[in-house]
Amino acid sequence: MCLCIPTVDDRGLEGALSPHFGGAAYFTLIDSEAGIRTVSRRKVCHVPDTCDVADALRGLGVHAVICHGIGR
Repeated sequence: MCLCIPTVDDRGLEGALSPHFGGAAYFTLIDSEAGIRTVSRRKVCHVPDTCDVADALRGLGVHAVICHGIGR
């Protein structure tokens, strides 16, 4: 199982929660098998403003997101 927490920095679990899922600069991935890692938004979405963040995270094996604001 892989959980994603959108954060404003790359400090992993010590990082501050991003106030908006789609605008997060980083994503901390907590995987029950692979451990904890942080990836930048640039690695998740290669082309700004054209990327479906949820789809891109699904491609990284994310099963669930823990976030603050998610929009529509």
